[in-house]
Amino acid sequence: MRHIIVTLSDEQNEVIEIDFPDHSGETFKQQYKLRNAPFDIVNQVKKCDGMVLFINPLTIKEPFLLSEIPLEFRDESEAVALGQRDIENDPTDVLLVELLQFVNIMREEEKYSISIVVSAWDLISTRYKEYVNNPNGFIKKKLPLLWQYLSTNDEFINVFYFGVSAQGGELTNCDEILTFDEPYEKIMVVDANGARTNDITVPINVLLG
Repeated sequence: MRHIIVTLSDEQNEVIEIDFPDHSGETFKQQYKLRNAPFDIVNQVKKCDGMVLFINPLTIKEPFLLSEIPLEFRDESEAVALGQRDIENDPTDVLLVELLQFVNIMREEEKYSISIVVSAWDLISTRYKEYVNNPNGFIKKKLPLLWQYLSTNDEFINVFYFGVSAQGGELTNCDEILTFDEPYEKIMVVDANGARTNDITVPINVLLG
């Protein structure tokens, strides 16, 4: 496992060093599948000051209603074997809530702060226009179980919602990206109140209090 160390300074020239443990996504999939976590992850979760959860809006697996299941799977008179469950097909919010429940256990219910960051927020502007200034509403609509878990466990979790775009548009549309004069102008960060900034450190700064 690698560690990414980022050094930041504020307007008063106070310097803060932030350590990001660089775990692979497969590590967390195995944690979800096997229902156990490596000791290094447990120790990091216990000691950390805050967490950032990145969500790709284009890869969300949404839950489905029972009414959407074909009748042959619901009618006892014509029951059909569904086969063995494949966790790769589990809804995204089920997986995320399970991992956050693990966090609560690891921290022994000690309260922590988390930034929920919806990435590729520039795509939200064109595909989900009603949520362009509302990352909280996007999570509530697309990941309702995750939103409910975070909303009803505020005694354990202090949550912040953000939409973040770091590249200024789709890579297939180079003309749009090249319209920015300065690299930082491509960055877009939107909070739960719809406030916008080019400061990509905001989701981390709120965790530092």
